[in-house]
Amino acid sequence: MVWNTGCRMVGNGLNVGINIQDYEDPHFALTVPSLGSADFNDVIFPWCSNSGEIANKAFAVTNIVAGTRIPFLYLFQDYTNNRIAYSVQVAGQDLWATRMFIGAGVKTAQTQPPLPSVDIFIMDNTVFGLPATTNNAVFQQVFEDAIAVITAGGAIVQAVGAISAAAGAWAAVPAAPAAAAAALSSTPTKTPPHPSTPTKTPPHRRPRPR
Repeated sequence: MVWNTGCRMVGNGLNVGINIQDYEDPHFALTVPSLGSADFNDVIFPWCSNSGEIANKAFAVTNIVAGTRIPFLYLFQDYTNNRIAYSVQVAGQDLWATRMFIGAGVKTAQTQPPLPSVDIFIMDNTVFGLPATTNNAVFQQVFEDAIAVITAGGAIVQAVGAISAAAGAWAAVPAAPAAAAAALSSTPTKTPPHPSTPTKTPPHRRPRPR
């Protein structure tokens, strides 16, 4: 069964803002502020089955503080099992061999099975996904709960610093306290509609590769 999973809301639990670009179709891009969220409007995760496809087709996540286009994280759909996965950009490591499947929660070893649409949460040391919700208040509460329990200093936040430092443009940004998350804007910074707006365009579809 072909799932063609879509990416709806993205929560950014990092202490830097991020850009997300669909490398397979660069028309799809999103900016998400630090400790904020934005609606990606069910853009389909690109199918990948090797490191080359990850580097050239996946959703590429970059650090807007550094102002660099070098991704520190990739998000994609694993062609072999329909599941959403992520790879952290680490020098000398193979993106496909080190891929991880998105978690089913912020502090669980279980991974999320295939779903038609997911909300993605990018945290310091994990990426997890939940069935997409159309209720912005529900998403925001889950996001704030995740921020409150996450442990800083994980592999993803380390990659943010390492990739940015390699580009010669990164300066450490103090992490905002979890209690401040509610005060930070969760309004999308780009054109996809806010989740409180019921109108949505049909999701972008791409055929499963042969």
